[in-house]
Amino acid sequence: MMFFRSSANRLLAGGSRTLSASRLARKRASFSPPLGGQVRRPKSTAAAMVEGADWDKHEEEKNDNNYDDNGDATAIINSIKFSAALPSVAYLYDDHGSDLFEEITRLEEYYLTRTELAILQKNANEMVRFVDENAANDDDESFATPRTFHSSLIELGAGSGQKLHPLLDAKEKIPKSLSSSSPQEGATMCTYLPADYSSSALDMNVGVYNANRRDVQPYHGTHESALAALHVRRGRKTWAYLGSSLGNDVDPVPFLKNLAAHCVPRDRVLLGIDLAAHPDRKPVKMITAAYNDSKGITSQFILNALEVVNRVAGLDFDLSKFKLHAEYNVDTDAVEMFAECTVKCDITTAGGELVRSLQVGDRIFIEQSGKFSESKIEQMIHHAGLVQQRRWTDDNNLFSILELVPDLPGRATDLSEFIFMNLIGEERLAEQPVLLRNPFAFYWGHISAFSDRVALGLPGRDHEREVFERGVDPDVDDPTQIHRHSPRFQVWPSASEFQKYAAQVNTSLREKIASSGVTRDVLMALEHAEMHHETLMYMVLQMSDNDKRPEAVHGASSYRHPFAEFAIPSTTTTTATPSHDGSVPLRGATMVPIGPTPVTLGASKADVSAAGLVWDNEHPSHTAGVDAFHCSVCPVTNAEFSNFVQDGGYKHQEFWEDNEVHAKVVANGGAGAWDWIQREKIERPLFWEDNGTIRSLNKITSFPDAADWPAIVSLFEAAAYCRWLGNSSRIMTEREYHALFDDQEDFNNAAGLGNNNWRFQGVVPVGTMNDASAKGVYDLVGNGWEWTSTVFAGFEGFEPMHDYMEYSADFFDGKHFVLKGASPYTGKLVQRMSFRNWYQANYPYPIAKFRVVK
Repeated sequence: MMFFRSSANRLLAGGSRTLSASRLARKRASFSPPLGGQVRRPKSTAAAMVEGADWDKHEEEKNDNNYDDNGDATAIINSIKFSAALPSVAYLYDDHGSDLFEEITRLEEYYLTRTELAILQKNANEMVRFVDENAANDDDESFATPRTFHSSLIELGAGSGQKLHPLLDAKEKIPKSLSSSSPQEGATMCTYLPADYSSSALDMNVGVYNANRRDVQPYHGTHESALAALHVRRGRKTWAYLGSSLGNDVDPVPFLKNLAAHCVPRDRVLLGIDLAAHPDRKPVKMITAAYNDSKGITSQFILNALEVVNRVAGLDFDLSKFKLHAEYNVDTDAVEMFAECTVKCDITTAGGELVRSLQVGDRIFIEQSGKFSESKIEQMIHHAGLVQQRRWTDDNNLFSILELVPDLPGRATDLSEFIFMNLIGEERLAEQPVLLRNPFAFYWGHISAFSDRVALGLPGRDHEREVFERGVDPDVDDPTQIHRHSPRFQVWPSASEFQKYAAQVNTSLREKIASSGVTRDVLMALEHAEMHHETLMYMVLQMSDNDKRPEAVHGASSYRHPFAEFAIPSTTTTTATPSHDGSVPLRGATMVPIGPTPVTLGASKADVSAAGLVWDNEHPSHTAGVDAFHCSVCPVTNAEFSNFVQDGGYKHQEFWEDNEVHAKVVANGGAGAWDWIQREKIERPLFWEDNGTIRSLNKITSFPDAADWPAIVSLFEAAAYCRWLGNSSRIMTEREYHALFDDQEDFNNAAGLGNNNWRFQGVVPVGTMNDASAKGVYDLVGNGWEWTSTVFAGFEGFEPMHDYMEYSADFFDGKHFVLKGASPYTGKLVQRMSFRNWYQANYPYPIAKFRVVK
């Protein structure tokens, strides 16, 4: 432990000889922290924070002890009875414990607080700026990342808020506008969000910062609930986790992984860590003295926890019969703290039930304070999926503050490896299951070569950058009509050659991020990789049954998928699995009224500063009006679409030609919907098999099991369904999609809860992800891209990117249409409201769904 008020947010994760990590892991799964997340807000359930001005309205809600007396009593009794330990460090922090903690931080022996504060004071001007703020991201002003932005400083375990004064002072000294007179378009602003489980601590925090007229918005709850609530904030975020609080867990990696998972690509983490004992600069005696102070304040603090559990669980610990025992465990580099029995005694409940008999010298484990060696820091960061950018240490090498960012290149490389080596297999890399795309092998080389070309320029790789430069997207009606692309290989490189190139690119990108930050060119490389991972997944779904390797999905092969949840069958992982016989519509027919309302399309400068990159077709930002319409709350399901098929929908020409999508394609020289299904002899959706089953990643699923999945179809098929349904049914426009959200944070919230980013193996029953927008519409950012009837074209004022001129413009042909949202395989980088995907209306392969609007 470093003593810190917010340690009560975390469940104990081991660290003593009397309590094994495995036993504590079981306790972690069953014990609830004393306080769940509570956002201090007066009205909106969608907001994730509240203005400081509203704080006083909620004083009556406070529970100064922050304990659920009924729920915690059982957890306390069982933990002491079976593990000789408290179930949570929360019981250290009642009001008296919090006051004792403040005294501890001022003790002469307790070097941690003053050392960390000195680091912050000395380096605040450097710390307050993101690394890439000074990077020359682009020489084209139209697409350069703005150097100014709105940011949020979120402090987990903020306590009374004293630690971050130096950073906030330094932030206020930055010019409020470096490139624009409009705050929305260029001002550097910062909101401070202290998050803590302690109401009294937040009261003190808010009072201090309001007195200094700072923008402070407190969050009341656990670390985990704060991450879930605050990660949707717009703009760049700094997550501060100071005080070596991470040392309270014997295994800090799970928490850091969770923190990394809630970071958007350009967020960062400031992590304070107490360094491990070292014979030359930091003797064990110095560390243990910090927890055995001469005034006995630490002893009072530890033993006060027994008084708290007496009050909460009705136990009868006699504090006069216990003393503090704190010692440094050289094997784990942790100070372990116990309440040691000095007189034989029995611990009983108020009803006289024996909980535990204690002999002299027996100990009750209270908490630990882990210290960090260089090797432990390196391993911890790597396994958590983070990259260190900068590090600040005091002159005596006692304490460090690390600046960390998500390891985006590592994640992309792991995912490529999984797709190519597990789902496809080395022996099948040359196969081409979708004839309108390249063989699998091309994309492995292309992902690396594109990253190399736009961000690195690795020596000796000119050949790879040339031959893997660009893929193909031919006209579906006439595949001989195709844009400029790389030549086809006769003999493909080996898997080991692809792996070697990918590893070289990964290492170089990580080094670039560490030195220069997550700059525009790096993001271009990584977003491009995410797009092609999606391409590969819909190609994998078209492999024959014998070609697919379902054992890989379940981790049976030598390489495990890097995201464990992906191995869980999708039908058992949603919030509900509705039963349905496929005979009648389930939910898609339920509609909600929307608008009229203005919407904003495209990315503003503020959006660019938050994302770091937007593609040319996302520019410029503009406002448009949307007339009133009704929208189905869920996508059309297989069950619903089957009614169209059974009613002869594929045999009636009028359904295919009497709709706006067909008309737009024909007007731009396309063959049209009816010609397409006649030419290709299409009688049902591509993913529906002859035997009445539905194709999915790891198996062929029976129709009843897949009845409530979204119908994955081409835009032509979606439009024909709407024409068959009648009553002015149609496909939504891109503008109408935007009208389904209140704002960017509403979109972010839906994205965070949706079926995307490889959360599950594939699509899941509609409406089961608890991801509805504020308008009550489900599956908008996940479970399949959302078809729109909007022809893909540049917004008024469109300018192509100077470094990728053909990215969008090659597809402004009137045959490609905009898709919004995300599929199960859409990565986090492109999950932004302004992002626009596009496919031809008769291209049936993407994981794309639709819903009905009127």
